[in-house]
Amino acid sequence: CHKNGQCVPVEIFLQYISPPDGKSRFVALVRDITERKKAEDEIRARENRIRALLDTIVDGIIVINGKGLVQSMNPAAIKLFGYEIEEVQGNNIKMLMPEPYAAEHDGYLHNYLSTGNKKIIGIGREVTGKRKDGTTFPMELAVSEMEVNGERMFTGIVRDITDTALVAEALTNKTQELETITDAMSAYLAGGSAQDASRGLVRGALNQTQSEYGFIGVVVDGPVLRILAHEGIIWSETENREF
Repeated sequence: CHKNGQCVPVEIFLQYISPPDGKSRFVALVRDITERKKAEDEIRARENRIRALLDTIVDGIIVINGKGLVQSMNPAAIKLFGYEIEEVQGNNIKMLMPEPYAAEHDGYLHNYLSTGNKKIIGIGREVTGKRKDGTTFPMELAVSEMEVNGERMFTGIVRDITDTALVAEALTNKTQELETITDAMSAYLAGGSAQDASRGLVRGALNQTQSEYGFIGVVVDGPVLRILAHEGIIWSETENREF
């Protein structure tokens, strides 16, 4: 502390000396490190803010080095893959991938580091992840590159898109069903042999629509309604309305 009572952080170096008079002594070097401590506190506060941010992000974040070894994972990534951080940190990232991607990963990374040829870095794409229990799931992956203390590092941001994929599949199936109904309706309107060939298809498709949604959901004209009635399908006597 100073004479005025103000205390400052200092760094002390002690050096033992043995002078000719035989009386051992220590020499102390004292350095004021106030500015250095301020800088360290600022860095520590910045790290805490970044850590708090990473801990609250809903997407998984994984950092690997140039050898493909996991350096860190945020809580969302840990939860997504079902591991504890200690089980993954220091191991190859390919443990989070199913085959054949796991076997190919090291080759992709080596190829990029050797040639600079990017296949996924900087490009978001849909890939498959593997959990600790062995189950797989579709996920979006975006990879970026950075340099930390002269070492090349890679950050991967991952998002589970299982629900999105299921919705997309369901929409595709329903679209196909509606196209089937539309094609069959066109065949009815055409009449003749086309009408006979499509009668069973229309009946099955419309019955399926009714069972799933509680209604047979298209607007058709009178002649088609009469044909459907002849086939025993519930219909409305009012033309040009939902039934």
